[in-house]
Amino acid sequence: MDIDLKKTGKFLIILLFALCGCYVLSRYGKMLAGIFLPFILARIIAQFLYPPANYLKNTFNIPKGLSCVFITLTFYAALFSFIYILLSHLASEIMGLTGYIEEFGKRLPSYMESARLFLEERIPFAEFSFLGSRIPADFFPKMLDVAGGKITEYISGFLPGIAAFVPKTIIFMAVTVLATCYFAADLKQINKFVLFQLPDRAKIFISECRKQFFSTVSKYFGAYLTIAAITFSELLAGFMLMGQEYAFLISALVTAVDILPLLGAGTVLVPWAAVQALLGERTKAFSLLALYVVITAVRQFAEPRILGSFIGLYPLTALFAIYAGGRLFGIAGLFIFPVAAIILKNLNDKNVISLYRNPPQDSGEKIFSARQKYKRFRKNN
Repeated sequence: MDIDLKKTGKFLIILLFALCGCYVLSRYGKMLAGIFLPFILARIIAQFLYPPANYLKNTFNIPKGLSCVFITLTFYAALFSFIYILLSHLASEIMGLTGYIEEFGKRLPSYMESARLFLEERIPFAEFSFLGSRIPADFFPKMLDVAGGKITEYISGFLPGIAAFVPKTIIFMAVTVLATCYFAADLKQINKFVLFQLPDRAKIFISECRKQFFSTVSKYFGAYLTIAAITFSELLAGFMLMGQEYAFLISALVTAVDILPLLGAGTVLVPWAAVQALLGERTKAFSLLALYVVITAVRQFAEPRILGSFIGLYPLTALFAIYAGGRLFGIAGLFIFPVAAIILKNLNDKNVISLYRNPPQDSGEKIFSARQKYKRFRKNN
């Protein structure tokens, strides 16, 4: 068999560069990320701020630099204000929830005794004494005191790191804001300069990758943020109607679980409803199950319309991307790998890259016909 030395040499060179890139990322990836991350974030944010800044410039005849600075500062002011209000509200509810958990721990033995009596009444042949009075009344308060001491000790050891982290964070945010202003003001010129340094084939490749990246990221995260906002609103309204304390904090936690792939609101609401039923709170258990049914029904109706058909990943491929991303990069990988898989699929469908071949529509019929001919040939011979 003839071997194409040119193609083989090209493949080996690409493989060598890929291996070198993997080595550099594994060895110096954290350091490089710390250097380039503010500029990468600024470039991504500037892509979305450029259209409103351009509209402001054309509509009100404002100088381009001034409009970009105004839009950028307005965006970051709104973002930081939202984060501050959110964290302040969560912090106040967490402080209140700590006292609630302590009080609940004191009452938990009586709750478990009620659960034991409830289960023994309905399942008389089973033994549930492990739920009864074997637990000392002061067990949970002591456990909470120990946990609080451990947390205090951890925070005390963490304070020196925080003292060094705060100045770095301030510098990081300042560089990100300033870089966003520069990127938003001269986005087209910067893009032209970078593309001018590349050969023609690389220009096409980079341009298409950039289009697919921003299109996929904006649609993917925009869709899931919309779904998360709908779920959070449903949870908050439901908890407030039930008179649930710390409704904002619990809604935020359940929404965070619901966003994660392979999980959902039922991971929290269904066990919670089961515990409430065992404790005799049947009305609350029914309310939690009804809330879960409403969230599921709304999600089944809204998700296809919000996500649309832009994802287009085969379910097995999506499952592999989620699993591999989670194993390699934790929670961030659960979101990064599916997005990367969507981008690669779109690039392959547009023949920008060639990772795999899609069979033609009638290939299944041709394969079936060939198999039938082969079977007849074997039978006749």
